[in-house]
Amino acid sequence: MKPTSRLFKTLSTTVAAALTAALAGPVTPALAASQVIGGVASEGNLRIRVEDSGQMGVERYASGDWVSQIYSASPGSKGSALHVNGALYPLGYFMYDSGWSEIGTAGTPVSNTTVGNTITTVWTAGSTTITQTTQYTNGNPFYRLQWQITNTSGGALNDLRFFHGEDTYLVGGDNGAGFWDGANNIVGVYKTVAGNQQRMSLQGVTTPAYYQSESFDAVLIAGGAGRLTNAINPDEGTDNGYAMEWDNPTLAAGATWTIVAYESFVSGAVGALNVSAPISTDCAPGATCDLVFTVTNPTGTGIDAALSVTGDPSAWVTPTAADSNATITVNGNAVASGATSGAIALSVGANTITTVVTAQDGTTTKTYTVTVTRAPSSNADLSGLALSAGTLTPAFDAATTTYTATVSNATTSLTVT
Repeated sequence: MKPTSRLFKTLSTTVAAALTAALAGPVTPALAASQVIGGVASEGNLRIRVEDSGQMGVERYASGDWVSQIYSASPGSKGSALHVNGALYPLGYFMYDSGWSEIGTAGTPVSNTTVGNTITTVWTAGSTTITQTTQYTNGNPFYRLQWQITNTSGGALNDLRFFHGEDTYLVGGDNGAGFWDGANNIVGVYKTVAGNQQRMSLQGVTTPAYYQSESFDAVLIAGGAGRLTNAINPDEGTDNGYAMEWDNPTLAAGATWTIVAYESFVSGAVGALNVSAPISTDCAPGATCDLVFTVTNPTGTGIDAALSVTGDPSAWVTPTAADSNATITVNGNAVASGATSGAIALSVGANTITTVVTAQDGTTTKTYTVTVTRAPSSNADLSGLALSAGTLTPAFDAATTTYTATVSNATTSLTVT
């Protein structure tokens, strides 16, 4: 949050300082725990922090130092909010109105724990329980967010709206140009400095209802008010923030609403085309999915380029467990997470491939089955033809169906192979 520096520039130093003191409390509350994943000091790696309140921070390792991607620190101006039938429950963000008065009832922290590469944070908010799962694998320029919102009221809840977003901070500066990639449900911001362009973006794997990428205060206040505007400000001088909104008209008693998103952070030299690939696409068995790659030209001049897409389909079916302590078997054979199963022999007809994942507790399992039907062969050709006596004329060829052979008078029988 930056209300004093952005909205009260004409006030005296004394008044501004007083406002800063008044507003600092709700922005960065005193918390009992802070969970961190990532943090390996290697170029492009991420370090992600989640506070009990839901306030989050993301840093990216660049040129030998950790650079915050979110405005402010401890950990940053980033988080979520849930609206239920007009009631606002902030989860670390979206808690101010247009007059910078604090609004809503903050979600009540229940737990905030880390296991392996996953932070699980739970709150209660009104008649709901919200579970946020934050997962990151070192070496990736992106991480995964999932929210599960469960109705604990005993009756249906109406008009649910969930928000996630932040006040962005790119390449050591507090401004950037907003963008929207509708083909991949990606809202983001980019900034070009000294020939390098950095982009950070939020992708809704669960299709969002609304999005926004413009001045941070407009985004923050819109989320608090309960509706994003789809506004995009492409000016690189914008003090940018971005967010997504997911809507659910009704949630039955005991039901859970699941939302999945990815956030990514990439950087590259200007002077060539930038290609943004879809981070994640869920495709139902037997369905056809379109994977849309967005190509942008940041150079300012025209470029002639031959574009092609290559891929390894075998990697698409690799079973992967998010928790390194879980185990996987394919047709009873152990398979390391992220590794292929090896060749599986197929007979003609139906073949069942069974993948069993055993959770970290060693007891809970989930079984996935794939039925592969290998078609019968339509090949009626011989691969060889030989006689125990005599010689075929002409020499055998699969396409030749008529032959002659001569045997001696003493030959009273022969075998055909």
